[in-house]
Amino acid sequence: MSSCSAAAALVALLMEGCDTAPQSEPSPPADVRNPHGIASLSPEVSRILLDLGVGDEIVAADAASRDLPGIGDPVDLGELEDVSVARVAELAPDVAIGLADARSQAFAGKLEALGFHVVLLAPRTANEIDAAVLRIGDLVARDMRARVVAARTAREVSEIATRRDGKSRLRVALVIRCDPPTVAGGAGLIHETLELAGAENVFHEPGLEERTITGSELAERAPEAVLDASGAAPASPCFEAAAWGARVESLPSRLATLPALDLVERVRSLHEILYPSQ
Repeated sequence: MSSCSAAAALVALLMEGCDTAPQSEPSPPADVRNPHGIASLSPEVSRILLDLGVGDEIVAADAASRDLPGIGDPVDLGELEDVSVARVAELAPDVAIGLADARSQAFAGKLEALGFHVVLLAPRTANEIDAAVLRIGDLVARDMRARVVAARTAREVSEIATRRDGKSRLRVALVIRCDPPTVAGGAGLIHETLELAGAENVFHEPGLEERTITGSELAERAPEAVLDASGAAPASPCFEAAAWGARVESLPSRLATLPALDLVERVRSLHEILYPSQ
């Protein structure tokens, strides 16, 4: 399957079941739900909660979340250190929600040991992001609005992905780490983001989220652009691609971090980097 047809298939999967969702965002009657106390452990989760209209129910949030517009003034959990466990315990939220990264997992274990309900989400594909949004909606009794948010995400991603219809697509390799050189493989969210952003992943063999390569393998694939999200210095082996004239772009490491919920932001950011004048 070509990269173009693979991206089209992914867009179709994202849109599946979304065309019947309401185009507006109805607010359920107040008497069908009770307010929740929510502790948000991730800015990506906080953005979804704000989209669901429950920002006023976020009673505690990590440091990055507290900078989001419209979040109010939740208790600052900082970088989820041990001292923040006591702050959550004092607030006794109905649920704590985060992403299943190393920082949140350690923090969640301590909250669970105190008897709190903690949900950590681990989306690693576009479809799993859709399911995670619906799961958050279920947790805060905003099921219908979660469907609207998921449908909107699919439409926005589709709008970006179809910009390359009928046009050439840059052949790229996305470097995740430099030591050893590791690139995005043909499975998982990083690959899907590349395809949706209008690129052809030169290491698109299915089955692996990432793979370790040698410099000669990279040269053999001869990508037109090497996207480096490793955070390494320009003198690193990741930049040997310049020897055959490939364009080299440094990416924010967040664009290659998993798990994640920010599909639209990732696709839009990559598309703007790949095609800055379009």
